[in-house]
Amino acid sequence: MAAHLRRALSLANLRIAFDRVKANAGQPGVDGQSVEDFGVLFIANLKALQAEVLGGRYCPQPLKRVWLPRPAKPPRPLGVPTVRDRVLQTAVAVMLTPILEAEFEDCSFAYRQGRSVRQAVERITLLQRQGYRWVVEADIERFFDTIPHDKLLAELRALVPDDELIVLVRSWLTAPVQEGGRLRPTSLGVPQGSPISPLLANLYLDHLDETLLGENFALVRYADDFIVLAKSRERAEEAVELSREVLHDLELKLNPLKTRVVNFETGFQFLGWNFVRSLTVPARRATQSLGEKTFTNVRVESEKADVPTSPTAAAGRAVADIPPNKIMAGAFAEALAQEPDWKPVALGQFTNPPVEYADIVLDQAMAQASDEAAAEPEADSSDAAPAATPVGALQRTLYLVDPAVSLSTQNRRLVVKKDEAVILDLPAVNVDQVMLFGRQPRHHSCACRLHAERHTRGLSLAAGQVLRTHGAAQPRRDGALATSVFDPVNRRIDA
Repeated sequence: MAAHLRRALSLANLRIAFDRVKANAGQPGVDGQSVEDFGVLFIANLKALQAEVLGGRYCPQPLKRVWLPRPAKPPRPLGVPTVRDRVLQTAVAVMLTPILEAEFEDCSFAYRQGRSVRQAVERITLLQRQGYRWVVEADIERFFDTIPHDKLLAELRALVPDDELIVLVRSWLTAPVQEGGRLRPTSLGVPQGSPISPLLANLYLDHLDETLLGENFALVRYADDFIVLAKSRERAEEAVELSREVLHDLELKLNPLKTRVVNFETGFQFLGWNFVRSLTVPARRATQSLGEKTFTNVRVESEKADVPTSPTAAAGRAVADIPPNKIMAGAFAEALAQEPDWKPVALGQFTNPPVEYADIVLDQAMAQASDEAAAEPEADSSDAAPAATPVGALQRTLYLVDPAVSLSTQNRRLVVKKDEAVILDLPAVNVDQVMLFGRQPRHHSCACRLHAERHTRGLSLAAGQVLRTHGAAQPRRDGALATSVFDPVNRRIDA
């Protein structure tokens, strides 16, 4: 027996595997044995399992069919192994992970320790700032159900030349599925519900990752969901054709009804997030669990779509570059709805939102931009993803939705303060307009103040307040949305 399988079958590794299966608290398989039952004599059970494999007597039991409900979608079929089979699969997965991880690409974010939906979202927003405006939304048709076993095992054998291990993995892939007292043979796919499946799924799509990256495309993949980003529509169309060719070689195919070329101007949804222009907000079902793609021990875990991290996260959330139309207002309202005290506002009433929250909204790249960010580099015709270095973004909007903050300019920088404490400081050259949101305050006091100095670029201001000529904010009596242009040099408002 080769060293790989012996390492996986060590008692220490089997105990690690059992602890993971126990932590997932999965349901019993076809034999009815629960994790608690297995754990009563778990050392004896682990030794018996080890002896079966070493003696060539091990045979996996059938998978139990379980249907996972999904909102607005058909239920997902899961194949639940028995507890003892899950322990053994987990032990092999623990052994294989460092070997396969060394081969995986940085563009892959699913089922990998230290990687998450949040990181995938941050990567997309970073690529957008670097000029990737066109996006291929791709969907692989019935990916998990159609992976050919021979090609998958050939990929595994190339990295782990252990024949006995390959035979063991094949036995898991071909285990029949039991449903309603009947057994159905399995000849294709990886069972969703088996601990080994996520690792094998990533291994099989690694060829797609390598090919697209090798052709200088920017790629973000989460299991079988992926997008390819490009700087032109022509390059995006090329990415579609290349993806189709690679998947054909893998005996897979793109879903023609769910694969399309879009751009950030029109917007798209990916991993439970809406991407529209520079706005990145959770979709209406942002708390949608990516657990429907979670395999381990059939425990469907909920992963909230986290807000991308930002240096200004303590001060508030970040959005930018949103035109004041109803579509974007609705998206912005959706983002603000994450505030626990926020009450939904009808779309046509968005010009007068509540102000019972304290937030400053700003794009992450804006907060990190240097003073030299105004000078844009020469456009690069290549779609190769550059190093992940945030760049200064132009045509950005600063949203102020906290009635208690003040905005001033100091040394050509915009400074936002609350209770005399600076909560945001960034180059003024990176902001083209400031939008102030708030109801008409009592006694005509200013919900937000702007103080301007000479030599600062003009800012267009749209708000429920109209600024007076010397920079002090004054609310409109009717509370309607107003757009004004502030000229800091002449200290004048052009409404």
